[in-house]
Amino acid sequence: MRKPRDGGGPVSVDAPSAPLSLSDAYSSIRRWCQGNLKKVDRRNDDYGKRAAALVRALPPAEHLYDLEIRAVFLEVKSGLLEWA
Repeated sequence: MRKPRDGGGPVSVDAPSAPLSLSDAYSSIRRWCQGNLKKVDRRNDDYGKRAAALVRALPPAEHLYDLEIRAVFLEVKSGLLEWA
């Protein structure tokens, strides 16, 4: 067992995580991206500019339809928005 960085309770590295709803997964991605925006801003290339603009434009999950949330996931999967 290990302790997650957020200070929550122990997490098993052997057992799968509980599934997240689309809204919760999107909110996690949005929170991480917005919290790391300074790193993206320091990049001085086209990727950094596009990613920063997208991150700044990400609305809260409660303002989106599932289809719009899935579009953001596609941005992550296709490497247009970093999530790692």
